[in-house]
Amino acid sequence: MRGRHRRCQLGWGALGLWLIAALITPGCSSKTDPAHVGHGLPDTSSSRQSPAPSVGRCELNQVIRYPDSDKPEWVIHELFSAALSAEPEEKAFKRFARVFSDIHRKSWVREAYWSAAKKHVHTYVSESSEEDEVVFSVCRRVEESEDSLKLFIGSNDPKRSNMPITLARTEAGEWRVTSYAP
Repeated sequence: MRGRHRRCQLGWGALGLWLIAALITPGCSSKTDPAHVGHGLPDTSSSRQSPAPSVGRCELNQVIRYPDSDKPEWVIHELFSAALSAEPEEKAFKRFARVFSDIHRKSWVREAYWSAAKKHVHTYVSESSEEDEVVFSVCRRVEESEDSLKLFIGSNDPKRSNMPITLARTEAGEWRVTSYAP
């Protein structure tokens, strides 16, 4: 009986030491800013943080109206123009598909991009845009290499993000869409 009593005393003693240590030891503190979590990104899960203002959504805000035909913006102009077109469906689609890189089959472009492009085109062009006069904004420009470029097209809808479009220059020097997310 005596051995059992001694084990209980040791057990309570260890528990007591642990409780004392827990009470007098200050809590761990993070050296990082609580507004930023993992990879330095803002903590958007907290209700104490006010929503980001919509003013800063388009850093560059380069308005494109009549781009030169040798510029990457011309390709995007053609893409939007075809999506806005009142031409017969097949003719408008051919114009649309022409701006894509040869790595994409036309059937895949039709399936993956065409209907979404027509549905969302007004989200990315100005209200006054028509087939012949497409107006849009480039919010960010990332030059990935000498022959590859990613443009972020400004969204008119605060619920949708700016649309990334990746373009690459062909051997003939023409810009073509390689990646697009309508």
